[in-house]
Amino acid sequence: MAPSEVKLPFRQIKIIDSRFDTSKMGFTGKAFGGKTNAFNAIQFKGGFATAVEKYYADYYENSF
Repeated sequence: MAPSEVKLPFRQIKIIDSRFDTSKMGFTGKAFGGKTNAFNAIQFKGGFATAVEKYYADYYENSF
């Protein structure tokens, strides 16, 4: 959590994701110790933008 001394010049965080499939984030397996050419995807309930938005809103909740 961000320290309460950090004050942001806005009231909320809104992530806009205009990709075709906004529920998944892809990565190669090498990033997580897998095969170099393996492709994987993390799927977020409610979409990627919602997950990132919630993360930052929770992190900065005392800074708005």
